[in-house]
Amino acid sequence: MRPVARSLRLLVLVAGIAPAATAVTTTVWETSTEADFTPGKLENVVLSSQGRVLLGHKTTRLAGAAAGIWSVLALPDGRVYFGTGNSGEILALKDGKLETALSTGELLVTSLAADLAGNVYAGTIPGGKIVRIAPDGTGTTFAKLPDPYVWSLVHDGTALYAGTGPEGIVYRIDSEGRFTVHYDTTEKNVLSLAEGDGALFAGTEPGGLVFRIAERDKAFALADLDATEVRALAWRAGRLYAAANKATGFDNVQLVQNLARQILKETAAGKGAEREALIEGMLSGELVRIDADGQTESLYMVEKNFLTDVAVDDAGGVFVSTGIKGRVLEVVSSIENVARFEATEGQVLSLAVAGGKLAWIGADGGAVYSFETAPAETGVYTSPVHDAKFPSRWGVSTWDRTGELRVRLHAGNTPKPDSTWSEWTAWTSESPFTPELPAGRYLEYQVSWEGAPEGRLDAVRILYATRNQRPVVKEWNLAAETTGAHSVRKEKPEPKIAMEWKAEDPNGDALVYHVYYRTEEQDRWQRANIHEPITELKYEWDTETVPDGRYLVRLVASDSLDNVEGEALEGERISRPILVDNAKPRVEGFAVEGGRRARGTARDSFSEISRIEYSTDGVHWTLVAPEDGIGDETEEDFSFELPQFEKGRYAIAVRVTDSAGNVGLVRELFEVE
Repeated sequence: MRPVARSLRLLVLVAGIAPAATAVTTTVWETSTEADFTPGKLENVVLSSQGRVLLGHKTTRLAGAAAGIWSVLALPDGRVYFGTGNSGEILALKDGKLETALSTGELLVTSLAADLAGNVYAGTIPGGKIVRIAPDGTGTTFAKLPDPYVWSLVHDGTALYAGTGPEGIVYRIDSEGRFTVHYDTTEKNVLSLAEGDGALFAGTEPGGLVFRIAERDKAFALADLDATEVRALAWRAGRLYAAANKATGFDNVQLVQNLARQILKETAAGKGAEREALIEGMLSGELVRIDADGQTESLYMVEKNFLTDVAVDDAGGVFVSTGIKGRVLEVVSSIENVARFEATEGQVLSLAVAGGKLAWIGADGGAVYSFETAPAETGVYTSPVHDAKFPSRWGVSTWDRTGELRVRLHAGNTPKPDSTWSEWTAWTSESPFTPELPAGRYLEYQVSWEGAPEGRLDAVRILYATRNQRPVVKEWNLAAETTGAHSVRKEKPEPKIAMEWKAEDPNGDALVYHVYYRTEEQDRWQRANIHEPITELKYEWDTETVPDGRYLVRLVASDSLDNVEGEALEGERISRPILVDNAKPRVEGFAVEGGRRARGTARDSFSEISRIEYSTDGVHWTLVAPEDGIGDETEEDFSFELPQFEKGRYAIAVRVTDSAGNVGLVRELFEVE
């Protein structure tokens, strides 16, 4: 039996797995790489691209009444604001709690920015409204743009800039709220803006372009990314960082509106499930570093996911957030990254730096997380649920780690852990150890950092035994299979019946095949492939030495190559009756009467007479109809008039064909007087 996970090719069970009555093979489930650990859940632990799990940062979750935190802004004076959907409220942090600072009356607050005087500006959709909150908390409508979607805002110290859609225009707005077109990108949407080195940078959709706008109506296309949108931009120390996504099936307006509606629906239901169905068009996300001369370097890529924001701290740390599985990653280089945080909710939507460090994380479900530099007191890594495919016995478990980490496991027979699963085993720091678990198809483990702040998890290996499973023949097609008296054969048939099939082994074992046959009256099967097992998914049965008649054909799939003698299993399928007819039809009682009319009877033992022809010169053949007008029986009388011949002796041939393609021929001499 060939294991489908990483496996040990053993037919001797490891200690802790009891022998069973049928064949078993030991398989090992191993998590040791970033790809292995990534599907699991991180609670105050971090995952590096080297596949190491360590204790993470201290975080505190604050819950608001909004459905999603789409934008975050932290001011130097300590004020923190959060832009939300679906009610378009702006929340403020006061005494560790989230309170409503202003209700915009719009669907979403997409972006937040501040000027040097401490005024906070919020961009909204779909009304094209920009509101302003003064340092004293007073809120007013600052500007009403002609474009409905205000995607991004940035203030350069002298004026506010707004990236909009669906016309792809960047507006400049002065301190009185008067606006002018600063630059028309000719794209649909300007999703992101950043300011640095005296220039304005704009990221667009659907072209995935990044513009450097030096002054009004003058811009340079700094980068054309392999993306359909540049979702977020961040500038630091002469370099621009772009969170870009490549998507099909959605434009940005559809995506944001759909996500907002779904988040509201899930928040009302008290759940924050992942929304793969809503982002089927989202193919990938990429974090790109862009130098001043336009040189680009890909720092991080994610498949079947998308990026939502990017932030850079004063130490040059680059952080990016994801829309599925709600994680924040610190990207150290193009070959090294660390998953620093995972939200309980399905998505992380926004990031903010305060005091020179990443400080705030906005998620759906109205959740806000404070992110601190201090380490967490404890953390837990929960593995993805492992599917052994069949009920299995769980054996010796080993793990590579430093520090006094502890592990526990539980098992069950449903894909998601529920009340039917076993209780968790007791926490243990031993390695190796044998968990006391019932047999089950699914397994999950947890590792705890309680009391082990310096602990590091490198790998977990859990051995289990699954019984051998029977092979399955899924499809089987025989060229001569029939439901009644008709068979499908070549016009000039060879005495062979072609067949092909599809089969699989649940354990992944290599399969060999045998073909057997017998008549409907017999009990004993005879093997057709008498010399060697069949290793391909097709076979031609040579019926030349097989008597004509109706036969059942049996295909047997065996996993004997990967199992010891006596422990292999077989799967089979038996055909419906098929006709073997290699005998030629006969012409009986043939005669030419008076040199003008020929008569006779065509007969076959099994197949219908499908064609009758005659020839008087051996070259040209004339088709003759049976006397009843249709060739549908194994015996057909026929007669036909011959052409007018002069007196003399002539030869005539009659050729008959049966529905199996066999041809019979009779030749006779006749005289015309």
